[in-house]
Amino acid sequence: MPAGPGANHLVAFALLGDGTTTLAWTTHDANGARVVLAPPPTETSSAPLGGPFPVGRSAADLLAHDVDGDGRPELVACDEEAHALRLLRFDWDDALQAVGARVEALELPAGPTAAVALTDGRLAVSCADASGGSGVALVALRDGRLVLDEYAPSATLCTDLAAADLDGDGAAELLVLTKASALDSAGNLEVWRRSDRWQRALAVPTGARPYGVVAADWSGDGRAEVLVSAQNSHNVGLWRVALADGVPRLERQADLGVGLGPLALALVDLDADGVLELVVANAFSDDLSIVRRR
Repeated sequence: MPAGPGANHLVAFALLGDGTTTLAWTTHDANGARVVLAPPPTETSSAPLGGPFPVGRSAADLLAHDVDGDGRPELVACDEEAHALRLLRFDWDDALQAVGARVEALELPAGPTAAVALTDGRLAVSCADASGGSGVALVALRDGRLVLDEYAPSATLCTDLAAADLDGDGAAELLVLTKASALDSAGNLEVWRRSDRWQRALAVPTGARPYGVVAADWSGDGRAEVLVSAQNSHNVGLWRVALADGVPRLERQADLGVGLGPLALALVDLDADGVLELVVANAFSDDLSIVRRR
């Protein structure tokens, strides 16, 4: 199916609430970034889908999440170039006779690069700005509007993040990918914890040019593992979490061989057997890798 220029950041979500799946992804050209909606090739949408919907100058990430808690998902787009987070709320548009979207924006101190949903209802957003101001933004919805609830600065560029409960206390820690500068190929995987505020607790080096991070209980032992794609190392790094006096620490395991130039990665149960598979998109070998745990 055609996707448009610069197609990226694909998500699947239950937009219509009728048991069908809607695909959403970003496109980008000289006129800016847009979000496209479409049913999967194997399905027919029960309602016409509008769009594409403009979401600013760029799109570094796309998240599907019920931000306002009304039982219907919204989309959150990261406009890194404009230092703005964009919230897309969907409803029926009588003029278009299709599902339309209202796009709202929240300006951030630096360019948002990725967003994840936390269990407390807020969004954690990694932000990067080579001229300063990088960090992690905590964004909440108050009185129907996005607000910047907290900002934890970082001396390094925050390029991606994931959230997982590493110590079993019921609250998520943040796993943040960072690097010293935009030109630096070396990166770090940082664990951020919250006491009175969010701050870095530890950091470990990753492979060359880290791109994406995911965290989930991949092994089925009840504790999250952390995986990082390293584009120029052509592998995925794997860390297991150990506790020392209740504080999580990361133990590096053997790297996972995948294709060349791994970028985006996801943990999903592809065959519905209750076990997660790792799916990796490889930019240089132009293929996907699927890794199964033994």
